[in-house]
Amino acid sequence: MSLTMRRALLMGGVLLVSTGLDQWSKVLADKHLGTYDHPLLVTVTESEAGKPLSEVLTGRFGWDQAQLDKAFTEAPGAVIRFDPGLKPKPTDPAFRTVNDKRFPNYLWAFHQRTWDMPPRRVPQTHMVKRDLEPHGDKTVDQYLPIALPYLSETARKDVQDAWLFSAVHLPAGATDTVKAGERFLVLDRVVPLIGTFMEFRYAENPGAAWGFLNSQSESFRKWFFMLVSFIAIGVISFMYLKLDATQNLAAWAFATILSGALGNFIDRMRFNYVIDFIQMYFGTYQYPTYNVADIAITVGVGMLIIEAIVRKDQAFLSTGPKVRAPAVGPTSA
Repeated sequence: MSLTMRRALLMGGVLLVSTGLDQWSKVLADKHLGTYDHPLLVTVTESEAGKPLSEVLTGRFGWDQAQLDKAFTEAPGAVIRFDPGLKPKPTDPAFRTVNDKRFPNYLWAFHQRTWDMPPRRVPQTHMVKRDLEPHGDKTVDQYLPIALPYLSETARKDVQDAWLFSAVHLPAGATDTVKAGERFLVLDRVVPLIGTFMEFRYAENPGAAWGFLNSQSESFRKWFFMLVSFIAIGVISFMYLKLDATQNLAAWAFATILSGALGNFIDRMRFNYVIDFIQMYFGTYQYPTYNVADIAITVGVGMLIIEAIVRKDQAFLSTGPKVRAPAVGPTSA
């Protein structure tokens, strides 16, 4: 088998496993982690009918008493009722004016058009300040393309007609007896992982690492990151093809880096943002939330550094002259 074929199989295998794991983990985070901008929808089943709401949530999420207290006592309103009958009209104002100040008329938009996935609050927290002045006089149908720019016109129309609801705060109590078919929104669900060191917490990053370009417009970020992603993928692929038969660790490194870049690129193409969910704490310091794609990129860079330390002049990152080993029969990819 030729070197080109072996390297192609290596790249394909790494992309399949790493990018697949990244996308799978993001779907799980999207579906099972909740925030005030991305709440979890709980629909009461026939078997849950007649039970207290706290028992239903314990069964769904495995909450203990401390978590229930946080949801209903320490953070009142972290669980609210959802009324599908509260629907806005397309001509309703997206923002209201009170005492000459504008405030958003919040909406729940089930942008994936299914009850199985959480809605997005429109506008989201980071959008409010940005959109108040330039879009404060827009109606709901005029504002949705700005709030959900990644949806096609057809999908956006479908969301507006069937999957858009007024975000009215309807309190729910832990001891409330629930009925089959009732729906509730859980506005905060975090999964502790390693004590106070690591947890799974849903986050959306519309910018780059550490929130770079978060304040820029959706349109600018979309085309900027698409261009940067295409350039990065092209450069990485070119360097990968230029590796010689002895630079096997570098081949793994570039394949891993490319898998991470591709995973985040898929998010930007789908949503205009990247889903992050791994949160780490070092004492009082909170490390920026990240995902599996970010881990892949970091591991790939680490491989290149290790190769530079171990192989020195023969490493890809070597600043000295490259010493090419002669081809002496088949080598592993």
